[in-house]
Amino acid sequence: MWVYRTAYEKWDKECIQTYEKGGEVELMVWGCWWGPYRGTFVPLIVKSVDRFVHYNLLKNLLPPVLLRVRETTGAEPIFMEDNSRVHKNRV
Repeated sequence: MWVYRTAYEKWDKECIQTYEKGGEVELMVWGCWWGPYRGTFVPLIVKSVDRFVHYNLLKNLLPPVLLRVRETTGAEPIFMEDNSRVHKNRV
């Protein structure tokens, strides 16, 4: 449904149609890239990612990617993550 409104009506309840989310298929992916290159991308078949899942992903999947970065660029890679809660784990 299309609704035409003025800027002042942006959040007017009569101009907004709500819907409920649910039952959708979700897929989490662990992945990385550097410059124009793509590293490993792995679908995660887990309900959620906690610090232990994240640690095991890094332990098992990151070393080959870092090696490939070194071989491709000839430089020492810098590993960065955002401030997601699981990225700040202390495992």
